Amino acid sequence: MMNNKIDLYSDAHLFVAAIRVLSHRKKAPPALDHVCRHLAISLERGGYILRRLEKEEIIEIVKQPHGDRLFVKTHLNIEDFKHRQAQSDLDKALSEFKSEKQTFSRKIESIQADQAKKKKDLFAKLNDQLKIDQPPTARNDK
Repeated sequence: MMNNKIDLYSDAHLFVAAIRVLSHRKKAPPALDHVCRHLAISLERGGYILRRLEKEEIIEIVKQPHGDRLFVKTHLNIEDFKHRQAQSDLDKALSEFKSEKQTFSRKIESIQADQAKKKKDLFAKLNDQLKIDQPPTARNDK
């Protein structure tokens, strides 16, 4: 959790592990601030991770008079994050590839159009030179 990039899959594993370790050491479920201190993250980031994990039913929050406590509910749901992330990375790579291919195709079309114009201009120039070089009698025969 030391990097600035949000990798919810790794963060979720660390968060769940911290809850389990703190529950084991204190013999009671931990609060959010304990987990954040244990992982050396801000309360804001911890709150974000907690909300995401609660939404995915990985963690359960039990409200108590002396503070909310965190419980691991279904840790196997964390694997859904890995599949989503892998899919999004694949989608990103695919879109970059398509973009590069379109750029390359446009360059090829541009080069082909330039070559066709040059060829047309060359034939027109040669045709004009042939008309100029023809004797006047050959032109009248037609």
